[in-house]
Amino acid sequence: MPESPHQRHCSAPRCRLITSWGCRRSQGFGCSPIKVVRELGSDRQNWRLSRAIGLAKPTHIGEVLLLIFNLSNGRIIPREVVNRFMKKLTNTQKAYIAGFLDGDGSVYVKLKKNDTYKYGYQIAPYITFYQQEKHIGFLEKIKRMLGVGYLRSRKDGVAEYTIGDEKSLISFAREISPFSKLKPKQLKLLLSILVKKPKVKSIKNFISLCRLVDQFEELNYSKKRTQNTKQVLANLIKQGLLTP
Repeated sequence: MPESPHQRHCSAPRCRLITSWGCRRSQGFGCSPIKVVRELGSDRQNWRLSRAIGLAKPTHIGEVLLLIFNLSNGRIIPREVVNRFMKKLTNTQKAYIAGFLDGDGSVYVKLKKNDTYKYGYQIAPYITFYQQEKHIGFLEKIKRMLGVGYLRSRKDGVAEYTIGDEKSLISFAREISPFSKLKPKQLKLLLSILVKKPKVKSIKNFISLCRLVDQFEELNYSKKRTQNTKQVLANLIKQGLLTP
């Protein structure tokens, strides 16, 4: 079986998962103060965290893993359970979320330089909602509806609610895109990229995927993108993985 181009060369063994929580300040020191190590195959539904962990806020590090921390009762819940929960949203709730995304949200996929990946680049998808810090309650409401993602406050007084894990993004795009009026193309493109990403088996496939990512530059009127297919091709040639 070919090696996945999205697999880090130094990734940890698949026999265990590590989730991390802690204040943002602690992340700068290389590890968070609270770590939970869980063996695969254990009973995720009945395993509970202590009250101390239950009061901690999830960070970006913990959010990208295959388990989700439910702050309401301190449980670790399999992601497929959360995706089923998302499907139970009423059409009114889906329309509300779609309208919020159209007005104060963003759908985007980035090419991020990362030498730990096979082809030197990471494909990073996100959906982000924005509000002024004083109105963060609206973001908290959407987060409770969806049950995924993480909140953060920026230094400029803007609060962000971001969904970054791929399974939740796929579920979100499928459920919310029919209700979006301004960003249906972005959601459909996001879904196309996420569905095709696991099927990448060659450099040719990877370059084709990168060209799809480039389409976000036009859809989102983005002028600040510095990494695109042109840079990917130059990097592949530099590594000797592609001939000029």
